[in-house]
Amino acid sequence: MSRRFAEHIIVTAAKIIGNNSDGDLVNGYEWCIEQVRNSTYLELASGLEIQKAIAYLREDNFSKAITTLKQFEKAEAKLASAAATNLSFLHFLEKDLNNAHKYADLALKTDKFNPASLTNKGNCCFVQGDYDKARYYYEEALNIDAGCVQALHNLILTLINSNQYQRVKDYLHKYTVIQPENTQVFCLMAKVLQQTNDLDHAKSWYLQALSIHRTDGHLHRRIGELIDSQGDKSNALQYYFDAYRHTPCDIQTLEWLASYYIETQYPEKAVEYCAQAALVKPGEIKWHLMVASCHRRSGDYAAAIEKYKWIHQHFPDDTDCIQFLIKIAIDLGLPEREMYENELKKVNKMKEIQLQRKTSADKSRNIIKGRKISSAEHEISRSNRNQIMDDHGKRTPINLDNTEGVFSQQGPITIHPYIDQFPQQMTHERPRTAISKKETHAIVFDDKDDAAELLPD
Repeated sequence: MSRRFAEHIIVTAAKIIGNNSDGDLVNGYEWCIEQVRNSTYLELASGLEIQKAIAYLREDNFSKAITTLKQFEKAEAKLASAAATNLSFLHFLEKDLNNAHKYADLALKTDKFNPASLTNKGNCCFVQGDYDKARYYYEEALNIDAGCVQALHNLILTLINSNQYQRVKDYLHKYTVIQPENTQVFCLMAKVLQQTNDLDHAKSWYLQALSIHRTDGHLHRRIGELIDSQGDKSNALQYYFDAYRHTPCDIQTLEWLASYYIETQYPEKAVEYCAQAALVKPGEIKWHLMVASCHRRSGDYAAAIEKYKWIHQHFPDDTDCIQFLIKIAIDLGLPEREMYENELKKVNKMKEIQLQRKTSADKSRNIIKGRKISSAEHEISRSNRNQIMDDHGKRTPINLDNTEGVFSQQGPITIHPYIDQFPQQMTHERPRTAISKKETHAIVFDDKDDAAELLPD
């Protein structure tokens, strides 16, 4: 048996032992490292130390992982590059971009043909919004390793941010060849096609993803949204039904179904979805008002007034609810009408007082701020006058031996901001690392009552 094959067997066995040591990954690797150091395969211990650092990562022990990896900063080139790559990855996860850049550069300095290090460097540039540099590093990683999925995926995200949709489509087709059953790729392709108004092809890609994950409620909703945008509400309804069946707490699905039945004059069916939405978001009064409105429109006045009373009990300062109670009391001839009218006056008076106090406080702050500005301007003016007097009284000679810093043109200084979160347009997905007026509600009791007005546009 050759030594190289024996080393492969030892490393594989160590990984198996380390990953199956009664849940304690680190102790498993430490035992393997001790055994290797006492054998003739001493050189394998360093590689197992890096595996131990990765085990620390799996246990979310970042500090020990970093300490372990820093031991290899002055090791041989291969180990130093691997350690620096992992350190860059760790600091990137902790949003410490300065150190992430530092160790990515160190890894590339040691081994400039390391696709993982190039991908890490591209990730740092991506987060800072430097998409041109990010694209360069991702493309370099793919030139070295055409199957580097992390670099390919992040390159696609970079091109999307640069609005280069044709190149995105080309790379996505390549992506589907590498991973033919990756539904994330299918959805990404569908989203890109939607942005280019190719809705039919976008639908086909969503359906491919759905054929793999048939119980994904969010995927059903996406297809329903796409079909609805084409004006086919009847077919969209079926997909929203399936979405509700698989994910009954998805507020966007509930919102669409409630809106659909209100628009089609079936308030008794809309009650179910409004009530479910009220359970999902109990702090939003909109859904509780929708439930009461649907009860009234379907003729169940007893349930409607009970719901309005419940809303008034939990949201006593909401004037819309009190107005609803006044109106329904008038319509049904209830004796509580006068009580609710008095409460409405009290609430309006209280809100008027609060508004006056807020306005008065704002004026006071503006006056104080104006005084501070005037005082500062006065100090600046007095300082300028004193300076003018000094200039008339004394003339400062020019140092002709040191004028280069004054007259020579200096280049712009680029400040790289510390980014605490990913760009807004990519909030739904970060780049992969190489290591893997309070809303008002229309009164629903008028002749033109439309409960759908309570839904957002």
